[in-house]
Amino acid sequence: MPLRKMRHITGFVPQDDIVHEDLSVRENLSYAAHLRLPRDLADAHRRAAVIEDALDMLQLRHIQHYRVGSVEKRGISGGQRKRVNIGLELVSSPSVLFLDEPTSGLDATASNDILTSLADMAALGMSVIAVIHQPRFSSFMLFDQVLLLGHGGHTVFVGPPGVAVLYFHHGLGFTLPPRENPADVLMDILGGKVPREGNTRYKPGMLPSWWTVKGHAWVQEFEELNQGHKATGFSWLGCDSQGEVVEVEPEMIEYMEEEFD
Repeated sequence: MPLRKMRHITGFVPQDDIVHEDLSVRENLSYAAHLRLPRDLADAHRRAAVIEDALDMLQLRHIQHYRVGSVEKRGISGGQRKRVNIGLELVSSPSVLFLDEPTSGLDATASNDILTSLADMAALGMSVIAVIHQPRFSSFMLFDQVLLLGHGGHTVFVGPPGVAVLYFHHGLGFTLPPRENPADVLMDILGGKVPREGNTRYKPGMLPSWWTVKGHAWVQEFEELNQGHKATGFSWLGCDSQGEVVEVEPEMIEYMEEEFD
């Protein structure tokens, strides 16, 4: 598809919020809709419907008439401001939405609320692709697929988030300490801060090669083995609802350990 056509089906939400501080939430969305929607969607009734949908999807209706504000001028909260920033792209009804660190600068609760809204959008058929750092475990598990990058931007894992925990813990032999956020531990592994048990020669630079040689096929086979398995909580993925690693079927552990001896 030509790049000039791509812009009609994609939206991009930058890390920094680009909103009109002196306008209300609704006015910001209305202004964006006037500018972004194609001419055939520019009539008042259809444009209004898009704005109403954005207010509901992003849980902004109760503050729709509040001025956005800024650091100097008190307005809505940081999390709400981020939602408005997302709404500026959402009113264009993109098929694919890209977000650069949508939770940056937000507390864990506000971050989880943002990601929950994005998960709702994905459930309605929109493809949502986001760069995110330091998610809490419940937020991490909201993603259908995660891409973990090592040093130099090389791929070290692609797959469901819960399978990532299994891959690094049982497949590669890394220890995930109890009562710690597995998502944080995975980031530590990628940064070379976690040793690999029983392998003094291990270096973080090996992770991309392991993924290329065996990891990708391992994840595919693991998913095939678990087709039709209905998850209850997170236990089938090797983690409980608090993010602590739990027991996996012995034959599955044996299979994973054999693959990465």
